[in-house]
Amino acid sequence: MSIEGDPRATLLNFQGLLNRLGVRGVTTLDFLPHILPVAIVDGQVSAVATSSPPLDTPFTAGELTSPVANTRLADTGALVAGQYNITLALMSGDINNIRLRRRNAADNADIWSQRLAVAQTPGAFLTLQLRLILAAGERVVVEIVSPAVLNSVYQASIWVQGPF
Repeated sequence: MSIEGDPRATLLNFQGLLNRLGVRGVTTLDFLPHILPVAIVDGQVSAVATSSPPLDTPFTAGELTSPVANTRLADTGALVAGQYNITLALMSGDINNIRLRRRNAADNADIWSQRLAVAQTPGAFLTLQLRLILAAGERVVVEIVSPAVLNSVYQASIWVQGPF
């Protein structure tokens, strides 16, 4: 039963929410056995569903102290072609010293790379989720860019779900 002013969508008010959003002609609703992140918002009702994907063993080099430039903190290795959900967890001993790379199958060139600023203070932590489409043999790599600050600790972990 829906309570007036209740911001949560219930089974009884979900059809009303769809009607207010202009979705017409829906006679049945099929629900998936898992929750996908979604947010539906209008002036009267908001419905938000989130989930955290189950994480298996990550690809990681572990905790590294004072690594040299271009040290790989994490490497997925060659992956089969397909769409992937990638979750990154990064801890940096220095700001602006992390690079995320999508590498070709031969692992000799970047498809693209992106510098990541973990935070404004050393020792900060960042998590990031991406959805990537990879060709056969491509990999995802996290590296440090320049030599680490003396005695600073770095760690990156990559969790991979897929291919889908």
